[in-house]
Amino acid sequence: DDNTAEAFHEKCNYKGATIIVAKVTNSEQIIGGYNPLFWDSSDSSKSTKDSFLFSFTNRTDPQSAKVGYSNNDQYSMYCSSSHGPQFGYGGNLVCQNGLWYSNYYDNNYFYPKIDNNYSYPKIDIPQGNVNVDDYEVFQVIRK
Repeated sequence: DDNTAEAFHEKCNYKGATIIVAKVTNSEQIIGGYNPLFWDSSDSSKSTKDSFLFSFTNRTDPQSAKVGYSNNDQYSMYCSSSHGPQFGYGGNLVCQNGLWYSNYYDNNYFYPKIDNNYSYPKIDIPQGNVNVDDYEVFQVIRK
């Protein structure tokens, strides 16, 4: 599918809880996150203690899994009309038109470094530009 923000929002807005799964290029690593709320194009942040990021450094070894839950700050999720999924306003994990970034406060990619407060703990997701082969968004249906 098209890796644009528009395509993401067309398919994912107001669908409820979702899981994002991405394969890191030239590695066995799988990264992603869970949003228990919903995505939209409001250019605003959302707070939740139930969202999390995950990383499997080796996709064939479940023991390599790490999970980091949101600290429940006001920026757990950021719904940007110009980005795809965005976990943490400071960029804990962000997709912008097919380009992925992680913890970019550290590298001053888009925002100046204010402090080391992140919405999520660091969990072995590569920092800075993250090359991803592809990603999928799965809707979570509660029973």
